[in-house]
Amino acid sequence: MLGIEQIEYARGDTHYLLYIYDMMRMQLAKLGSGTEKYRVLDKVFRQSKETCLIQYRKRELRDVYYYTMIRKCKETHSAAEVKTLKLILKWRDYVARVEDESPDVVCPHGESGLGRIDLAAPVRG
Repeated sequence: MLGIEQIEYARGDTHYLLYIYDMMRMQLAKLGSGTEKYRVLDKVFRQSKETCLIQYRKRELRDVYYYTMIRKCKETHSAAEVKTLKLILKWRDYVARVEDESPDVVCPHGESGLGRIDLAAPVRG
C-alpha cells in the first residue's frame, strides 16, 4: 500500500499525462479515416505501452567512472587524493540515490562543487 507522501509524488509526477493522452488521441484521430485511423491509433497505443514497460535503472558506478571524473580535473593527484575523490564521488552518488536526484544536484562537478573541494591531506597546525 502506498503512503500519502508516495501518492502525492505520483500525482505530481503524472498529472499531465491524461492531458497529453487526450491531445495525442485527438491529433491521431485526424490523421486517417475508417480502418486507417484505427490502425494508426493501435500502433501508437502499442508503442506507448512498450515504452511504459521499460524500467529505468540507475547505472552502477564502476572504477572507470571515477577515473573519468578524476581526469576531468586539471591538476594531477596523489594516490591519497584519488582515494579521497573516489570516496566523495561515492558519497555524492549515494545521497543522489537516496534523495532521488541527479548527482550534479547533490554536488556539481566543476568550479561550483567538486572543483572547490580541497583534496589535500589536512595539515596540522
